[in-house]
Amino acid sequence: MKDLFYLFIAFFLFFLSVYNSYSYILDRRKIKRIFRSRRKAMNRRKKKFKLL
Repeated sequence: MKDLFYLFIAFFLFFLSVYNSYSYILDRRKIKRIFRSRRKAMNRRKKKFKLL
């Protein structure tokens, strides 16, 4: 019974770490995309100011 309990805890921790790393990678991609789009918007604004 004790072995089963330890196995369950180990499995749970493993699942948690995998889930956290996966969500972290997804968040990083989202942040990169947002940052890139923001940079594009800034460049557009700069071009407009240059035209003015």
